[in-house]
Amino acid sequence: MVTYAGPRHRRIAYAWKLRKGEQKSHADVVYRRGTEVTVVGDPMASTSDGELEEPQPQHAWRILPGALTMWR
Repeated sequence: MVTYAGPRHRRIAYAWKLRKGEQKSHADVVYRRGTEVTVVGDPMASTSDGELEEPQPQHAWRILPGALTMWR
C-alpha cells in the first residue's frame, strides 16, 4: 500500500478510513501485490513501519515468507 501525502483535510479523511478499515477505498491509496517493490521518482522521504528514511529517488522493499509475524 502506498498513500500520498496531500492537503491536511485529505490526510484526516485517510486517517478516518484507516481507523474504520476502509483505507482501500481512499483516492490517495494505491495497492499492489508482489514480493519485491521498487518506487522510483523525485527524491522523497518514506516510512516503513514507522522508520523514517531520508529523501531518495528510489526506495525498494523485499518480502520474505515467514520473516514477520502479524497480530490482529
